[in-house]
Amino acid sequence: MAGLFGLNAVACDRGHVDSNDRVPKLRYNGSFQSLPETEMLLRISSSLHNKFEKYLDYRKAGIVNKNDLYIIALNRDALDFSDPGIPLIYKALFGVEYWSIPISPLKREEGKKYGEPFWSWRENVSKRNGSDIIPFLKPNYVLY
Repeated sequence: MAGLFGLNAVACDRGHVDSNDRVPKLRYNGSFQSLPETEMLLRISSSLHNKFEKYLDYRKAGIVNKNDLYIIALNRDALDFSDPGIPLIYKALFGVEYWSIPISPLKREEGKKYGEPFWSWRENVSKRNGSDIIPFLKPNYVLY
């Protein structure tokens, strides 16, 4: 049975104004613009990671106990762009990358053109400076 209930909310921003990984502003001038998925994933992952670190501080200080319910809520409205299909929060939490359909010449000989579709998994999200951000939900983030 859970004890207390904790809610920690965060609104992620577009990133530091001088950062190469900053999420650009959405242009409303009729021109096409690439979806900055990597930049948005970096911002979401960073926000979640920072709040999780705060949760660990609360645990160490005894403010939150292991049986307490604890929710981290994320507002990503400042990023402007819509999610590209699967929600980016899901991609950030679980490391999901692309919907993949394997095509194999070997399968064609068996009368099949395609293998079973699946979601590919990413081990990290790379910043432009070469450093990597690990997807949020990794084994050491799961506490019992």
